[in-house]
Amino acid sequence: MKTIKLIATFIALFTIGFLNAQEQKEQQLEQKELSKSAYYQKRAKEDAKFEQQYEAKSKKDEKQFGKNKKPTKKS
Repeated sequence: MKTIKLIATFIALFTIGFLNAQEQKEQQLEQKELSKSAYYQKRAKEDAKFEQQYEAKSKKDEKQFGKNKKPTKKS
């Protein structure tokens, strides 16, 4: 009887440890996704600020800036 309880205890501890490890891995992935999202939000704000403060020296520069902003079609 003691052997069965001992085996059941080891299985329970192993299962709990495994589940805990899985949950920590999930949390790390979520944190990574959040940091990636935060990075792109920060870059978007910086780009928007630059675009708002940009002053072209000539019409040619202004057209070139506008052309470079437009997304290109990927084939």
